[in-house]
Amino acid sequence: MVESETPLARGSLRVSPELPEMRQDQVEGRWVLISPGRASRPMPHESSFLADEGTCPFCQGNESLTPPEVMAVRPAGAPANGPDWTVRIVPNRYPAVMPGQPVLISPGQVGAVGVHEVVVECPGHVPTATSLGPTHLESVLGLARDRVATLSSDPSHAWVQLFKNAGAAAGASLFHAHMQILTVPEVPHRIEAMLQRVESVGHCPVCEQIRWELEKKIRIVGEREGLIAFCPFASGFPHEVWICPTAHQPHWEGMPSKLLDGLSRLLWEVLYSLEKRLGLFPHNLVMQGSPRFHPLANHGHWMLRILPRLNGIAGFEWGTGMLINTVAPEAAAEGIRTLLGNS
Repeated sequence: MVESETPLARGSLRVSPELPEMRQDQVEGRWVLISPGRASRPMPHESSFLADEGTCPFCQGNESLTPPEVMAVRPAGAPANGPDWTVRIVPNRYPAVMPGQPVLISPGQVGAVGVHEVVVECPGHVPTATSLGPTHLESVLGLARDRVATLSSDPSHAWVQLFKNAGAAAGASLFHAHMQILTVPEVPHRIEAMLQRVESVGHCPVCEQIRWELEKKIRIVGEREGLIAFCPFASGFPHEVWICPTAHQPHWEGMPSKLLDGLSRLLWEVLYSLEKRLGLFPHNLVMQGSPRFHPLANHGHWMLRILPRLNGIAGFEWGTGMLINTVAPEAAAEGIRTLLGNS
């Protein structure tokens, strides 16, 4: 593929800031609609980020309200399941899967066995850990990395997903800042399709996009040694940001401490700038790597996706699989850079 003929190159200049465009995501092959004019349509007012009611099981001092912890960041010698901690991982009280060995029930039907855990990001009752700074965020990601590494080493966990739902619109049911880890015994179709796409095109689309972004610097919002943060060419969500290693790396759970530090700082900077711009906003974080025991595992290129949930997913999106984004990624990147002082 000649770079000047790729959708990335063709889409480097918008004909008009308000002209709707269809763009194809080269990582998945899906199309999105970039339609800034849709942002001005009337929408119902959301009264709150998420209702904050009742006793919180994640708060410091309420450790007895969760199942016994799996692991935690706490001072040496401090007892497990006590109140002296900064980050802890506990089993989900309402798991989507159950422990056990994978069982084939019939073709196309498999027992949903796996692990479903919660990463409690901080002892205090806050909706995001952004206010605690990048060093604390590094502790959160570091503990999650170690847990995902352990789970990924077991072939029965075909896919291990770290994700975050923040706010009701993003699927959260509790106010207190937390992430989740969920494993399943089959590689999801979406992940399988992305690996097969790399096989068919003969190169890594993420590497290609990173090379283009580093050369043109149109949608970059931040850089650290070995890492880049940018608004992707075919963003499906307003202000969507990807953080990726600049070198091809399939598995994020093996990242060294130096890279983890850079990731934590980049993530904190992006979230901090978005909160300054949008206030307390609903969003998902999705850490996407590559299934360790898959024959095409080396085709994957890990990334952390920041997905603000400012638009609802309605009939057109469900019918076509095509998301409508009301903020062009070029405009989103410029706004984030301005807030970070990198314009």
